[in-house]
Amino acid sequence: MALDDKQKQSMGELAALMYEDPELKPVIDKWAEEKFPGTHARVAAKKVAEQSVAEIEKAKAEWKQELEKERAARAREASISRIKADPALRIRDDEIAEVEKLMGERYIGTYEDAATLYRRSKEIAAPRATRDYTMEVPGLGGAGGEETKWLEPAFRNLGDKSVLDRITKQRVNQIMADFAAGRGDRWQS
Repeated sequence: MALDDKQKQSMGELAALMYEDPELKPVIDKWAEEKFPGTHARVAAKKVAEQSVAEIEKAKAEWKQELEKERAARAREASISRIKADPALRIRDDEIAEVEKLMGERYIGTYEDAATLYRRSKEIAAPRATRDYTMEVPGLGGAGGEETKWLEPAFRNLGDKSVLDRITKQRVNQIMADFAAGRGDRWQS
């Protein structure tokens, strides 16, 4: 008589229920050992082996995790040492937290890139070369030649704005008079 899968499943469930019964368990164990000698020992050995393998796998996973933490810590320390030793970056111990914060905020993958960005954001522009440059202002000290000489009185009296108004009005009147007299071509460039 061949059993189909449904029958095998129901028989297995019945056997499991019978085996859980405290009165039937010793009888089933005795019968199984008589009919199939060493069955309980093999089952027990298999459970112990599976449990041991599981414990070994767990310990192995924990060891790998610890190893990765150590590698990450060593890599972090090496990267920090490099950015502290770099003369262009000059990162100090008190700036490391800011560099790491920048790495997280800007999704920067290396300490060097984050340190470079951090240092650039904290730099003050280099001063201009201090040569003896002077600025020439038209109408002041002869700058601009004769064309701007008319502005000289305004620069001598910087506090008095009426001087600039007065000389500008005089200049406008002179230009208008020249155009009216037919001499406007001198004002065209």
